[in-house]
Amino acid sequence: MQNIFEGRLILRFDDTNPSKEKEIYEESILSDLPRLGVCWDVRSHTSDHFELLLKLCEQMIRDGKAYVDNTDGETMKAQRESRTPSVCRDNSVEKNLAWWEEMKKATEFGLQCCVRAKIDMNSNNGALRDPTIYRCKRESHVRTGNKYNVYPLYDFACPIVDSIEGVTHALRTSEYNDRNDQYAWICQALGLRCPMVIDYSRLALQNTLLSKRKLTWFVDEGLVDGWDDPRMPTVSGILRRGMTAEGLRQFILAQGSSRSSAQMEWDKIWAFNKKVIDPVAPRYTGLLMDPTLPSSDGAPRGLVPVRIRGQSDIVEKQVPIHPKNEHLGDRNILLGPLIFIEHADAVCLKQGENVTLINWGNCRVLNVQQTGQFVSGVDVELNLEDTNYKKTLKITWLADPGPTGPALTPLSCLIYDHLLTKAVITKDDDFKLFINKNSKIEQCLLGDHSLRGLKKGDIIQLQRRGYYICDAPYDPKCLATGHESPCVLIQIPEGTAKPDATPDSGTSEPKGSARAKTKPVVQLSEEEAAKAAERQRKKDEKKEARKEGRNKWKLSSQPQQPIQSNDAMPTESVPNPTVAPVQPSKPAQTTTKSSAVVADEEAKTVESKSQAKKQTKLALEARKEVEFADWYTQLLTKAELLEYYDISGCYILRPWAYSIWQSIQRFMDARLQLMGIENAYFPMFVSKATLEREQHHIADFAPEVAWVTRSGSSELAEPVAVRPTSETIMYPAFAKWIQSHRDLPLRLNQWSNVVRWEFKHPQPFLRTREFLWQEGHTAYAEKADAEAEVLEILDLYAEVYRDLLAVPVIKGRKTDKEKFAGADYTTTVEAYIGGTGRAIQAATSHHLGQNFSRMFDVTYDHPVTGMPAHVYQNSWGLTTRSLGVLFMVHGDNKGLVLPPRVAPIQIVVVPCGITNKSSTEERESLISAAHQVTSLLKQDVANYRVRCDDRTHLSPGWKFNHWEMKGVPVRLEIGPQEMAERSTCLVLRHNSAKLRIPMDQLRDRLPSLLDTIHTDMLRKATTEFAEHVRTANNLNELCAALDAKSLALAPFCGDSDCEEVIRNESARNVILEPGAPSMGAKSLCIPFACDFNSTLPCGSPPTGTKCFNQPHCTRQALAYTLFGRSY
Repeated sequence: MQNIFEGRLILRFDDTNPSKEKEIYEESILSDLPRLGVCWDVRSHTSDHFELLLKLCEQMIRDGKAYVDNTDGETMKAQRESRTPSVCRDNSVEKNLAWWEEMKKATEFGLQCCVRAKIDMNSNNGALRDPTIYRCKRESHVRTGNKYNVYPLYDFACPIVDSIEGVTHALRTSEYNDRNDQYAWICQALGLRCPMVIDYSRLALQNTLLSKRKLTWFVDEGLVDGWDDPRMPTVSGILRRGMTAEGLRQFILAQGSSRSSAQMEWDKIWAFNKKVIDPVAPRYTGLLMDPTLPSSDGAPRGLVPVRIRGQSDIVEKQVPIHPKNEHLGDRNILLGPLIFIEHADAVCLKQGENVTLINWGNCRVLNVQQTGQFVSGVDVELNLEDTNYKKTLKITWLADPGPTGPALTPLSCLIYDHLLTKAVITKDDDFKLFINKNSKIEQCLLGDHSLRGLKKGDIIQLQRRGYYICDAPYDPKCLATGHESPCVLIQIPEGTAKPDATPDSGTSEPKGSARAKTKPVVQLSEEEAAKAAERQRKKDEKKEARKEGRNKWKLSSQPQQPIQSNDAMPTESVPNPTVAPVQPSKPAQTTTKSSAVVADEEAKTVESKSQAKKQTKLALEARKEVEFADWYTQLLTKAELLEYYDISGCYILRPWAYSIWQSIQRFMDARLQLMGIENAYFPMFVSKATLEREQHHIADFAPEVAWVTRSGSSELAEPVAVRPTSETIMYPAFAKWIQSHRDLPLRLNQWSNVVRWEFKHPQPFLRTREFLWQEGHTAYAEKADAEAEVLEILDLYAEVYRDLLAVPVIKGRKTDKEKFAGADYTTTVEAYIGGTGRAIQAATSHHLGQNFSRMFDVTYDHPVTGMPAHVYQNSWGLTTRSLGVLFMVHGDNKGLVLPPRVAPIQIVVVPCGITNKSSTEERESLISAAHQVTSLLKQDVANYRVRCDDRTHLSPGWKFNHWEMKGVPVRLEIGPQEMAERSTCLVLRHNSAKLRIPMDQLRDRLPSLLDTIHTDMLRKATTEFAEHVRTANNLNELCAALDAKSLALAPFCGDSDCEEVIRNESARNVILEPGAPSMGAKSLCIPFACDFNSTLPCGSPPTGTKCFNQPHCTRQALAYTLFGRSY
């Protein structure tokens, strides 16, 4: 900002508190800022102005704008909270000045006093309730010594010093927002120019504390090596860890200034830093020395010797310091008959195969010598004439320099992790419980001779290991010990996900390898070897098929004609594809697999990892079945459904999520119109008097009502509530509109937002302070008509979940304890979330009876009696909670899984097979074919929602992952083979099945395919629901069901007090599974039927059946009631 606006930057140290100021802090700041490229024009201290501040404070006392108060701190705090003025507030100016002199002398009485600004004790802003501006402290100041006994508070000194030093724009973090009015008041009270205050949010970093007091604790406890420890969030700490000023600057510019609070991952900062260091970091070689490896003849302990046939002498070779930056020049490496490699690489070598020695060339493995489970030596033969490096294993190595050659460099590499194990530390958390006791790992490596010339602060890359910064250069003879001192390197994070296995110098397994691992050949059984060969055969067949498809495409002499209709397609008979049915999940059983099967599964895992590129933060890191809460949070952000906002409990719905909500809206609107229900809109504000007319109705959510109390800076005469629901807003209008039986029924629906200031932990889509919903309100003359509508609407809600969202629900009636306040009874549809074993209320339909019509006098003239009669009313609603249910029920570890009927995009067309060797004509032809298929589907009468992903800067694999994350039901791939065969390859998101369909059959087959996808998803979810509903005849069986993440049907008396006992008793149950929810069970509903499992009991139990809550209840059971933990 200083450079952009050509302004002056003032570096000021606000040293107003003598007990917290230390010279070391100032020295650290003065040394760190230039390292970041920060240059200031003026340097000052608040203590430079202490004399002026004393005079201005005394002036305020004389003007009656401040007073001296001797109230103790606790009492003063309580008075400010209760808005009670201090007894000293009305003291005379003379008395205040006398006490002020006592403060300046630091007498015993003066030490008990402070000076407070006389502003407004009745203000809604606590910062204006007579804040303290001066305190008395008998302490020495780091700059002024013992000259003063009174010191100003920051909030008093800051606006004054800003004004007199010529500050025009004061940039302050948003935590000072409440004190901006105080800032302006002080300037106005003293007649000073008031600078413009600009708020911005402090960037919070995950797994990090920024409090100076808490960071001091880490230093004092010896958990870190000092303020410049690489784990500390200080400038000196992150610079020591390898952060560059340019990388930090680029991140700051990209992040920009914002008032929104955000929790930032460190990986995002380090990713910017990597872009800066990667083009200029010299490349060197370093090998991890495994201390558990037995000694090998001719090799340093921890490394494996490799004997090279075809190389007899030790010679030098020049290689580029950086393969992509020739300006860095070359460096010399040694080639010799004996080289060293890491044990993790040695176990991957296979006899007879080629291996690529980086910076040398190919060689053929002749023999791999085993000593027990370790590789003790390898013999290879140079094969430099073979320059095919595509399928070979690449390894780093170091040549044995011999007794006369340049010695290799011992390296000590330090790898640091976060100081805290928990990402976000809340106000209620004790950070000391989340200390990461394994945040520092040291590894011993052996490196190039060239590394002996590194200087402190040099940044390099060790090939296949990562980036490092030199923390201490190599010393051939340390002055302290008299022995050789290794070069100390600190690993620089790259901003990518952590590898599956943390590098561990204390194991002989290939964890520390920079390369993905495979099993040693000698450990494969015959069965494993056969399976491996079969997998390789299938791969080769696929490659040949692709190659043949490309050849057919290139040899095709006829140019491709635009695809216009089915008639233009060649008629090729292909059998109907069948989508693999979803098998119902079975209860987990403890089985023992054969060692061969286990080994085969491990080989598959290793094989997939070895082919994968370095994992980035694009994929979901948490697993749904293990870390459901983290999985859900990552899913919402990475699938671009939601963005977090700076007000807790409020979220931004991104287009992908809002489009699904619009699909629900369109479906509901069409059905409601057929039922004769009209849309309307009512104001979002309700007066206090109106809202409180029905005390029983508001009782359940009174603490959650949000109130508007001010307009600008003036108080409203009466607070206005933001609607928590609309009964009290609509029904006064109903009373006006309904006069005769001819005005009935009145049936209205409203699409709107609602605010309920929840105090519970907010969860996106499930429990939020603002949410979107549909609420219907109707009035009838006859009770039977109103009750019929209640069930009709409930069926509609069940249809939304089953026919749109493919989510099974159970319909039922709420118990008296759980029903809507003010209703005669409430009906509900309940869904089940398998990941947590909890139920969730999906939608409700209430019969209000005449409760509200009597309260708001909604009457009509009865056609028979001629007397006023109260109407019967219903209300019903469905919210954006339905989106959360959809995402949690169907999502998997790849991302969203959306049913076709609500997916914003049903089919994504992805052109495949474009490579660097593809000609321009081939590229254009393939992309053109993809667009033709897209246009064909868009113009179909079925009106498919289709998108062609023709982005050329992204690989097909990246696109596949992207659209799988967003849950698109069908991916249509078109490549050279498909064009040659006039067919398409369809990949289904919900089960990963692949189908080949000729282009001329595509439009005919898609409708049934999309319906099949919906049916499969509903069947799978229904099976999971059915398997997790049990019967319970006592509390022990209920608790067992809860521990198994299940719901329970139990005979229940329906009493509210009995239900409270059940909730408390089930909460006391010991949860054996770590992380399982610990809240008690509540009644979910009294099911009307159990369609998903006909064996479950529903309705009234046999006569004489007791309530299952024994011995706490001896009443007769009235109905089988569904119990479970719930959101």
